[in-house]
Amino acid sequence: MPSAATHTHSSTQLPVESSSAGSFKQLSNVDNSFTSGDISNSGSGMFLEQTISSVASSLSLPEPSSSSGILVGAPASSRNIVSLGSASSGSVDSSLSQEKPLVCCQDILPEKNPDPVISPPSSPLSPPPPSPPPPSPGIFTPLPESGRGSESNFGIDRDATGSRDATGSGSASIHQQVSKDIGSPVEIELLPTRLASKSSLENPSIPYPPKSRPYIVPPPTLPTVDLLSDVVGQQVHESAQTIVWPCGWETVLPTGIQNGVNVLEPDAERVRWMADPRNAVPSERSNVKYLDKAAYGKKNKGALIDDIRKLNGQNYVVVVLGGVDDHGKKFESYEDVKEEYSLAVDKSLDLQYHDLMKRAQHEPTGYHTPTTVSGFIENVNNTDVIGMVLDIPICKQALPEPYNQIDDSAIAVQQMKSSQSAKVVGLNLTIHLQHLLSPAWALLHHTGTFTNAHQDADGFSVAGQVLGDRDDPQPKMWALMSFKDLSVAAQAHEKIAQRISDLCIYQNDMAKDDENRRFWDDGIWQECEVEIIYLRPGDMFFQPPGALHLVYTPRACVASGGHFFCYHSMHLTEWTRKIQHYKSYTITNQTPPRVKELLNMMMLDFPTKDGQVFHKRAIAAFCKMVLVDEEYVHQGQQRKKTWNRLDQRAEDVAILVAQLCLGVSSDATDEGVISALNKILGTGDY
Repeated sequence: MPSAATHTHSSTQLPVESSSAGSFKQLSNVDNSFTSGDISNSGSGMFLEQTISSVASSLSLPEPSSSSGILVGAPASSRNIVSLGSASSGSVDSSLSQEKPLVCCQDILPEKNPDPVISPPSSPLSPPPPSPPPPSPGIFTPLPESGRGSESNFGIDRDATGSRDATGSGSASIHQQVSKDIGSPVEIELLPTRLASKSSLENPSIPYPPKSRPYIVPPPTLPTVDLLSDVVGQQVHESAQTIVWPCGWETVLPTGIQNGVNVLEPDAERVRWMADPRNAVPSERSNVKYLDKAAYGKKNKGALIDDIRKLNGQNYVVVVLGGVDDHGKKFESYEDVKEEYSLAVDKSLDLQYHDLMKRAQHEPTGYHTPTTVSGFIENVNNTDVIGMVLDIPICKQALPEPYNQIDDSAIAVQQMKSSQSAKVVGLNLTIHLQHLLSPAWALLHHTGTFTNAHQDADGFSVAGQVLGDRDDPQPKMWALMSFKDLSVAAQAHEKIAQRISDLCIYQNDMAKDDENRRFWDDGIWQECEVEIIYLRPGDMFFQPPGALHLVYTPRACVASGGHFFCYHSMHLTEWTRKIQHYKSYTITNQTPPRVKELLNMMMLDFPTKDGQVFHKRAIAAFCKMVLVDEEYVHQGQQRKKTWNRLDQRAEDVAILVAQLCLGVSSDATDEGVISALNKILGTGDY
């Protein structure tokens, strides 16, 4: 979600217990067995089938009933797939797997005409392969200086912008590879560069309507929308400049006038950079997949959720066009927020908003300003005030149905609330309030608010929607940022963290009493590219962990959504948390509470996922985060090790998963287990 990565951080030092309460290798006794499922290990070329009885014996558990499922069949190449339980209860889509599907899957496409298998994008913001190839020549070719035009008017004058991309897709950010197997990847173009009309959908590489899962469609052609008439002179100063975006929309630029000067010019320059087509990458490297919800039908919601999971796990942002009903009412008053959008927020609720004019001027007392919900909304039409409120407590499910099924962390919490589930793992659990409420959020933004580049904290995935009227939208330009040099991904975690930190630091020299002052240092931004998603009411988006993003809100806007963990994306979560271990102060502004506790509950719930297929790297990352939490604490912090029973049970299960699913030797020492997990994480296989 958008979060100002410029919060003032305190260096809180948490005490560390001097000695560990025990080795995580020591398995403890548990009173009862898991109720269902089996854990099957994937070896080289074949699955080593293992039922839940093996888990039971390892934990001194009673034998389960004979109805526990057993995996049948094996893929042709299965070295990076983990399968749980009976394959009859789930299916594998060949277009989403890095391997050929299980032979027991009912949804296998005809072998004579297989879909291409999508390999993980070689993203500079995704876990790198061990030896990535250098960037291919011609992947990014900047325009010559003579053809760039004036920096001062680029993108503001329609005639100065040249041809427009009518797709609404904006730009692309991440190098994408496809292959038919785990071998050498080949580059293909999946999306047409421009789609000005329906006839453009005749590109045979993406049939319309889509023929097979995942039901990917081209970026939408956006309607003409007036985003200025009720804004200029009413919500922003009448002198506000405007800009035309690649999709054709014209919006105001960030504007905050003090003493005749726009103190938000640093923000305006960043927005110009976002909208500049020269900073976009070719569409074949797009990191966004648009799904056609209608193609899944009303009775196939599980397939939609499964495809979102797998695409996110491959580091794609997913947008489900028309994925939710819009409200048919644009944001105008407090009543809209409380009743029309069902957020149930009290108007007198005390909040803090980010005063962006104070931020731009580096106000020494800080830029967080007290307000109430009603007070903030009343200032929507005050041209002297521009700000945003983040993380509003709301009385609403974080993700609407059916998308709540993608939130494995919430599912695990709910499972652990069950007294029967607690008995299974021999625990009396206290479910903390943070687990019930913190994943859900709502955002309020004034017109012309810019959120600087940042990552969301602790490797959470993000899902959300813009609220309002789809035909008269108050949209968000949600932009994904990446490095042009794809080899950045191969650098050490600490070095990548520094590169990302340099991007996320909000610098503004405007306040300097110097004729040579600059609004911002754009040098490192010139190393990057951007892909823009134009979010409208009715669309649901799903962003994988670690995505570096920046957001512009050209019209007063309300949005809601949630953070979540997903088993399929654990390798991206682990990578992101490792990065933020070094530079969380500048990369993100949040430190979600009790993350380890949440991962523990997910680990306890993991053996129940019978019928699901996972890739080894995701599960190796998951196990490692449970076993060596100290490697993932935020910069400057240390987490107290209390070694409670929840930690102990979760680590017991993580050890068993490593042994039974990942091939780690049962004789391995503590260090040997972590070494084996690191080896899997270093292979580059997803």
